[in-house]
Amino acid sequence: VASDAAVLHELADALDLRRPEVAYDDPARGCLRRVAAGQGVLRAFLLTGDLRAQEALLAWAAGGEAPASTAALLMGRVAGAARSRTVCVCNGVSEAAILKGIEQGCDLAALKDTLGCGTGCGSCVPEIRSLMTRAPAAALA
Repeated sequence: VASDAAVLHELADALDLRRPEVAYDDPARGCLRRVAAGQGVLRAFLLTGDLRAQEALLAWAAGGEAPASTAALLMGRVAGAARSRTVCVCNGVSEAAILKGIEQGCDLAALKDTLGCGTGCGSCVPEIRSLMTRAPAAALA
């Protein structure tokens, strides 16, 4: 839809990603995947529609190594681009994000506040509680 493509381009503009170093876009499907980086440092990224590269890009942003091929990463063709299972469909929250929150000491209320999971229809709350009980005891302390 034309208006959706316009919104995506406005978002890219707001993040100064109109002319990124690497891009893999499919606006007709609602996908914009763009990276602004230089000299091995990630400055910004935008992923819409296809989030497979999210974990690898977040790791890079946190000081990890740059991928061997950013273009291949955005196309989902390298290790580290595996998609985590979505637990909260209403807010698009992955199992990996929930487990990371649990590891950081979040209880259910904190997960709802920080990630937004369980705040829509609520059908994911039992799964979130299950993940909390399966988390290592050290993570819950």
